[in-house]
Amino acid sequence: MASEPTFTRFPNLPVEVQSKIWHYSLPGPRIIQVARRDGSDGSDRSFCFTGAHPPAALHTCQTSREVACSVLTPAFALDNSRPNKSLPPIYIDFAHDTILLTTPCSIWDAPYEALAEVFPDTQKIQSLAVIVSPSYDIETAVMYIMKPYLILEENLGGDLGGKIESDLRELIFIVRNQSDLLYEFEYLDNVRFSEPEATPQLPWQEWGDTWQDVEDYWVKQLSDGWESGVVRFKEIKMV
Repeated sequence: MASEPTFTRFPNLPVEVQSKIWHYSLPGPRIIQVARRDGSDGSDRSFCFTGAHPPAALHTCQTSREVACSVLTPAFALDNSRPNKSLPPIYIDFAHDTILLTTPCSIWDAPYEALAEVFPDTQKIQSLAVIVSPSYDIETAVMYIMKPYLILEENLGGDLGGKIESDLRELIFIVRNQSDLLYEFEYLDNVRFSEPEATPQLPWQEWGDTWQDVEDYWVKQLSDGWESGVVRFKEIKMV
């Protein structure tokens, strides 16, 4: 049997006050995890989103839903146009939520590129976190993360199309050691990406001075015994 409401005068409050209360009931910044799963033959890609439970405000009343929809955007849905695949949308606050790719990024497994191929909403992500192996080349990881925004490969022949507009403003690398300990250090300067070359081996002509500073800082941290950590780039700008 459902319990009786404890604040029966809530509907009598001014709509402005109700809206403020509903706004404060929203979850705030979240870390939404995305895992990629492949079929046995490697061709059946699917994605699982966790940490994005719809808040109660979406379903309580008209006022609460209006408030929730002013902050949260339905995204990452799949309709029946893809064979044997359908996925309802999740509601995400792109301005404050962080998308965490739990599949480690590597040359042979580029989860961000795969996500961008399936979901056009990927370009709306503003804060992105990726897991990188400590032994993996960080620069190459950046290449595979940013590739969907820099180059459009229209077919397997390698024809190049235009750039994809991106809202990405924060890129977070998470490096874990075997004991899964996690340390955090931040580098807050801008990272600038130059125009890409038309070669798959090195898609950028050069890295700016800021990237060299980041690389030097990263090497120093590892040489001092840091086997895991987070490198955070804010206000990413592509030139």
